[in-house]
Amino acid sequence: MTIVECVEDIPAVLGKRFRESLQSVVADHSQRQRLSATSKSLSEFRQRNDAELRYVRHAAAAHRDHNVNVQLEVIDKLDLKKLTALASELNNLLGGLSRAMADIFMNINIVRETLKSFAKQPWGI
Repeated sequence: MTIVECVEDIPAVLGKRFRESLQSVVADHSQRQRLSATSKSLSEFRQRNDAELRYVRHAAAAHRDHNVNVQLEVIDKLDLKKLTALASELNNLLGGLSRAMADIFMNINIVRETLKSFAKQPWGI
């Protein structure tokens, strides 16, 4: 279930609005391209594995069923080798994302940029 949430949520967070705001603080186009490529890889991972991941998500919800036979059937249908391979692939993709974001944060003064964003907010003080 966590895999499904991850591959849905992270590309959404790294969407158009995030990339547009990043342009104002990251001058290096190659860093933004690297981040976009990583986000694209996560989206492609989701598309390639969507059916399998949805089944697992549904299976995880099946634990609510009090019929033990239904639970056993769901567990028996899971391909643990495939799920382990998917988790490993996702881990590699997230490692790439982490390295790309670390490079970006190292090249901007994140504290300064955060404080500047607060200064733009209508706090009403």
